[in-house]
Amino acid sequence: MTSAAPAKTSTLAIVALVLSLGCGPVGSIVGAVALARINKSNGELGGKGLAIASVVIGVIGWVFLGILAGIAIPNFMRYKLRSQQSEARTMLSSIRVGQESFRMEHDAYLTLAPVGGGSGSQPVAWDAAPCEEACGRDNLAACTSFDCIGVAPYGPSRFTYACNAVGDDYACAAVGDLDDDGEVSVWIVGSNNSGGDRIAAPLPAIAVEAGCVNGATHPAKDVVNCTLTVY
Repeated sequence: MTSAAPAKTSTLAIVALVLSLGCGPVGSIVGAVALARINKSNGELGGKGLAIASVVIGVIGWVFLGILAGIAIPNFMRYKLRSQQSEARTMLSSIRVGQESFRMEHDAYLTLAPVGGGSGSQPVAWDAAPCEEACGRDNLAACTSFDCIGVAPYGPSRFTYACNAVGDDYACAAVGDLDDDGEVSVWIVGSNNSGGDRIAAPLPAIAVEAGCVNGATHPAKDVVNCTLTVY
């Protein structure tokens, strides 16, 4: 009596095991297909253990990828938002220089109307009006545009900017909602020419309305994030 020929090991089960070691999710799918074919082969195909192993390893791969995604995606989003905040830091630094330069020439800081983006994550075209020709030491009321201090972004803006000047000091702010969550990020910069080390002028209304109320708690001359955990 001759013994039955041993079942041929399923090539697909072998491929599935190899794939599961290099690319778990793909290996689990191929392993499931191989297992189904082995079960339908009426004993002609072997390698069931290989197919099951590839499915198990593949499932572990899916779980591992899920954990990685859960860690990597939020970190990437935070990195992206932090990089977009550099606009506010750069612009407020330029505004600080512009205000100081204007004061050296005209002996005054300027109150500047809000301009820019600030409506959400999508940048908005900078629409500051040209500085009026009448702007000058004797007609500061005509100096209401950021163009009067020579400041403009290199492209569309994600933040809205405004300045408030009172007496010998100024305070400027940038507000924006980079992640569209309804919470506004606020950056500020201001002066104190009376010998103190804190911002002396009241903050612009756009900063106060966004929750950054008291500039006197923040260092003068430095660009400061008033809402550390908000983007």
